[in-house]
Amino acid sequence: MAVGWQELQAQVAETRREIRDLAWTIRPPVIDELGFEGAVRQLLINWDACTNLKFALHVALDHRRMGALDETRAYWVLQEALANIIRCTNATQVDVIVAATENRLNIIIDDDGRRFPRAFGADDVPEHQIALPGMRESLALLGGSLEIEASPGKGRTLFISIPLS
Repeated sequence: MAVGWQELQAQVAETRREIRDLAWTIRPPVIDELGFEGAVRQLLINWDACTNLKFALHVALDHRRMGALDETRAYWVLQEALANIIRCTNATQVDVIVAATENRLNIIIDDDGRRFPRAFGADDVPEHQIALPGMRESLALLGGSLEIEASPGKGRTLFISIPLS
């Protein structure tokens, strides 16, 4: 029995969702070793050493620990956002702010990149920047959000909000 093109596309989309969902539950060992804040600091140190980017991190968690799944999701979101900046923006400076309220984790990432897509809808994003709509979709499934402000030649700011359980 031959599978139609639309069925195949639906199966691929479902497989991608399942893989993404699974990836969001795999906990990086560095979080257990250093705590969430330390893991984020180490991530930026590592990328600062192997890219041409300079990172600044501002954390307002008061060494508060979140639930294991919340920390894992937040780490993956931050890592994916930073990877997208490294791959796609020609940025030289990235500022990261991580702050928690009683029930939300907010991450603000500001870069000075000069390259970004003209729009951020799923249909308008070049293939190399597909992470942004994927991140937005994943965050929405968690009750979170990703908002982007961008200006040609002036970089962009990502506002990420993740509900805490």
